[in-house]
Amino acid sequence: MNSGRTDSPHLSGEVSLESQPSDKILAACIFMVGDTYGLPPAVLYGIYETKRGEIGGEYGPQANGTYELGLMKINSSRVPELANEWEVSGSTAWEWVRDDACTNIGVTGWLLRENLMNSWNLADAIALYNEGTEEQNAEYKEEVIAKMEQHHLLKQ
Repeated sequence: MNSGRTDSPHLSGEVSLESQPSDKILAACIFMVGDTYGLPPAVLYGIYETKRGEIGGEYGPQANGTYELGLMKINSSRVPELANEWEVSGSTAWEWVRDDACTNIGVTGWLLRENLMNSWNLADAIALYNEGTEEQNAEYKEEVIAKMEQHHLLKQ
């Protein structure tokens, strides 16, 4: 299933039938992804709290015909790239992203790390994760930061 590459965002083959992972699974996935991609777990949790999708969720179609998938609402435009990376069919990649909490969080970490490598600024990387207009991305970044503050995840 997994191509064996350490930078691949597909982290597990487990599929949960629950709409939300347990707190323990969520924490384990967030910390594992944070460690894998060198990202603060607080940022991943802030994105989770902002997006608030569900395991198995398909949201859309968006104006451009794409869907947002799973917990972190990964845009389906990423599925072909992920399928290629994982060496699986597009439908398999779609299912993994939509139905597996840790895979979904892993893809978020992978995308956020990609954004960080391009912007060299974590705040900008968070904004770019939204994949919207510049104004939408700025608003999204503020929402994520507000969620992090709400959960006391930022040092004052």
